[in-house]
Amino acid sequence: MTKDEKFRSKQEAKVLSAYKAFGKAVFRSCGLPAPLLKAGSRGVGHLLYKDPILDTYEAAEVLGLAKHTLDNWRTTGKGPMYIRVGNRIRYRKSSLDEFLSKNRQWSTSESGDLE
Repeated sequence: MTKDEKFRSKQEAKVLSAYKAFGKAVFRSCGLPAPLLKAGSRGVGHLLYKDPILDTYEAAEVLGLAKHTLDNWRTTGKGPMYIRVGNRIRYRKSSLDEFLSKNRQWSTSESGDLE
């Protein structure tokens, strides 16, 4: 194992232990994105990716929506871009950020249509 790999695994262990100890609420209160962990996940390398891939529940949480709303938007074409992997739906974090940027408004008099 190289020096960089050892450093990275130590960083991953720190992130995981902080998450287990304090949970998502603490990460949010500090202005940090909460690590995305899956039940039964092996390893935490995906926690440090610049553009993680999220499932529908995680994407809905990032957008502050109910999963059902995100499902409806996907079927009507109003929601963010998504990826279909087999029968599963995934979202890139960058797609969610882009979706939020496109739907910013300065006033209530602007068009309220989602793109």
